[in-house]
Amino acid sequence: MTETEAREIQAELDPHEDCVEYGNPRRACGGDMNHYRSTLGTPMSRCDVHYADHLETQDRINRDYPDSPMAPSWFDPADAGERWDYDY
Repeated sequence: MTETEAREIQAELDPHEDCVEYGNPRRACGGDMNHYRSTLGTPMSRCDVHYADHLETQDRINRDYPDSPMAPSWFDPADAGERWDYDY
């Protein structure tokens, strides 16, 4: 049996094994697998459950840290001596 055949058999037995959060003790895998590329172009796989969690987390990050030249109301440059919008 080739390595490819072994992977195909394993995928049939446990289709979620390729999920990047497979074995997460907080939430079990479920649903179909989603295959996509990260923002850096790395191939990623997540089940429906963990993909939905990932999207919720990303929405929260985008809401808390907007991609805007205007700092959110909670940002205080005195906290760490940083600026919100650096000129690179």
